[in-house]
Amino acid sequence: MTATKRGPGSWRDGVCLCATVAGGALFALSFTLPAWRPHSLYGWEAFGAAIGSRGGLLGILSALANLLVPVAVFRSQWAAWTGPAMAGATVLNVLYWPVWALSWSNPVNNLLAGYWCWVLAFACVTLGLLLRPLPRAPAA
Repeated sequence: MTATKRGPGSWRDGVCLCATVAGGALFALSFTLPAWRPHSLYGWEAFGAAIGSRGGLLGILSALANLLVPVAVFRSQWAAWTGPAMAGATVLNVLYWPVWALSWSNPVNNLLAGYWCWVLAFACVTLGLLLRPLPRAPAA
């Protein structure tokens, strides 16, 4: 096997699978770790707070973005939009939420391991989606 091989069995398949599985595991782990310091929120509590009245519209959108991870991990072939959607969610998680924390006069170090594990989960699943082989049209 050469490093340039494409299609089933290529190096991309292995990286895609590993990144997607790692992302799913990190996503599950992020719900069990502390995510936010001032209120000692664990990941699952932060998810509930985002869906509730504390998160506002952006909090609800952030919580709904969590639905992308299981869709991408378990049924990524369902929709071609999951890769770009996950990439957008990853950028928001890396850039927007830390800036949001600063705007509330909270230091970024209040974002704890659960948050950063959650961000890494999005990044891993995004990598897996971007490296997945695209379906090819049948030859005529």
